[in-house]
Amino acid sequence: MDFSGEVNVTTDADEMEELYNRAKNLPDGDDKIILLKRAFELYRGRLFIQGEDDIRNWLYTYTTHYNQVYVELTSALLTTLGHIKDYRYIMDYGPRALEIEPGILTAYYWIIIAADETGNSTAREKFLQKAAEDLIDEENEKLMKLLALQNHMS
Repeated sequence: MDFSGEVNVTTDADEMEELYNRAKNLPDGDDKIILLKRAFELYRGRLFIQGEDDIRNWLYTYTTHYNQVYVELTSALLTTLGHIKDYRYIMDYGPRALEIEPGILTAYYWIIIAADETGNSTAREKFLQKAAEDLIDEENEKLMKLLALQNHMS
């Protein structure tokens, strides 16, 4: 909101999206990771979990967009961390993301890869099971294919 030429009010959602958009234009590296982590921390979860189906106005569009930006930035953060093999941070951010927003396929993928790479078979099995419960069948099949491909490449 712009109240005058000098005073602007920005929501966490707006700031989250701005940080994410800035990060998208950066190459993988520390600056990108810092922006993605800051954006990640701004998400508070779905705004109207109860009654989302009853919201039929601009607010529904806004909350859906806010959620989609979070899913995208979480995927970008975990993928960037995965490319630099920072499995410790994947095991920190991935499960936190799934607590807030279950069903992020990329989060399951990178958590399982990180668990494999760090020898954490308990976490691997836990998140394979959680993915089977949280993802629709087609997404879970895609996850299994991606993991099989990753195992062939390793």
